[in-house]
Amino acid sequence: MQCSVIIPVYNTPPEKLQTALESCLVQTLKQCEVIVVDDNDSKAESKKIRLLVKSLQKNKDLPLRKNIKIVGKGKNCGLVEARRLGVLNSSGEYITFLDSDDSFLDKDALKIMYEAAIEKEGGYDIVQCKAKGVREGSYLLEENTDAYKLIESPVLGSFCTDDPFLFAEEYLTTKKYPLYLWAKLFKREVFLSAIDEMPGMDCFMAEDTLFSYFVSKHCKSYIGIDYVFYQYNLGKGISTSAQAIDSLERWKKFCTCASVFTAIMYDLKTNGAPEKLVLHFNKILTHFAVRNYKLLERVSSEIKDEAFEILEEMWGTEIVNAVVNHCNSK
Repeated sequence: MQCSVIIPVYNTPPEKLQTALESCLVQTLKQCEVIVVDDNDSKAESKKIRLLVKSLQKNKDLPLRKNIKIVGKGKNCGLVEARRLGVLNSSGEYITFLDSDDSFLDKDALKIMYEAAIEKEGGYDIVQCKAKGVREGSYLLEENTDAYKLIESPVLGSFCTDDPFLFAEEYLTTKKYPLYLWAKLFKREVFLSAIDEMPGMDCFMAEDTLFSYFVSKHCKSYIGIDYVFYQYNLGKGISTSAQAIDSLERWKKFCTCASVFTAIMYDLKTNGAPEKLVLHFNKILTHFAVRNYKLLERVSSEIKDEAFEILEEMWGTEIVNAVVNHCNSK
């Protein structure tokens, strides 16, 4: 198998998921499989997925209709563990991730990306295409527009080095490379090495930061190609929705990004990472902690005190106090 498309699904409207799946099943790369990771804890939602997949498997207009399967644990584990499960159940030489409400824009997308991947002897570790963002509904993270601009104009051409720390510095710190997992092909063996190092966690925020850090440690080559192959729909996920936060369960999900930085900072410290990487992730940690603190403004007044206690528990009192002082000084 040349490529595996991994699609984590959690409470995705069937019509959105159908669009995503059909964009995969019409791909002209014949040695391609589609892995739907059912991350729902609702039997009703899981049933919707099964019925949709069965209907698509009967559609003779979809060339890859027989190459789709569903995996899951029967509960909601979060995007980190859903992606991990998808990778472990994949068999492709390369893997790619598709959000369940996004889609590929061209039936030749994976074929052209795979051909680019194997241009280099031994294959590139990462292949990046361009993406188009479509805004739907209210969108919270307006300050993150620079990051989203990168999906439209990522670095083109190749970058190769035998020094993994040098690759990580270039890829993670220069702000030239979009760090979202979608719109990319990853060499599967590289990704497996990364997730083998990653601790398990119930994480619902900053997942791409976590994966990008651990994956980049095992990469030595990148190529960006000048094709717009991916459509990303903004404004529907937990991190981009501007809805009020009226439950502590929902608030805890926003705070799980603290676990991401606990894992990254521990790994940086124990593996003797270059100072440039350490300083970079200290800045990113502060950015996420400040953003998490500011989200308290959207928390219902009845649970705000408890929400602040959860924030302190997740991030640590020292970091939260520093963030409060930083925000109050402005």
